[in-house]
Amino acid sequence: MVRGFYQPPAQGTSVGAVQGSDPSGDTGVTIADGQTGLRTDGISQLEATTSGVTMRVPYVAIDATDSPFTAQITDFLILVDSTAGAVEISLPSAVTAESRQFIIKDKGSAASNAITVTASSGNIDGLSSVSIANSYASLPVVSDGSDYWVIY
Repeated sequence: MVRGFYQPPAQGTSVGAVQGSDPSGDTGVTIADGQTGLRTDGISQLEATTSGVTMRVPYVAIDATDSPFTAQITDFLILVDSTAGAVEISLPSAVTAESRQFIIKDKGSAASNAITVTASSGNIDGLSSVSIANSYASLPVVSDGSDYWVIY
């Protein structure tokens, strides 16, 4: 749960601030004079200012030397360079990753060196593993708490 506080406006101004975070301080929200921010897992994910909105897309880049690669619950986009060889990726348990989305994206060599994706628990569209074998292809999946489902 995120708990917060309200800071009343300074004397002579008309805007206050609202801030909140979880006990560890790594997840929270800030709303202050002309700015709004949202952070999860200690990383700013969304920032809105009078200049516009910026959204951070967390990603990890891997290659054959990282294989087998175990994705973390905080990963979102996994960019894969399989130029030097096939790559195996294991997604977190579908149970602990409920409502999480992962996108695995080939950077151009999957036709020569396939990318194989498995889940540490649960299936992916009813299969124990799915392979990306087309260059520049992507595999977006989301967990329903039991299994992963490919979404396009």
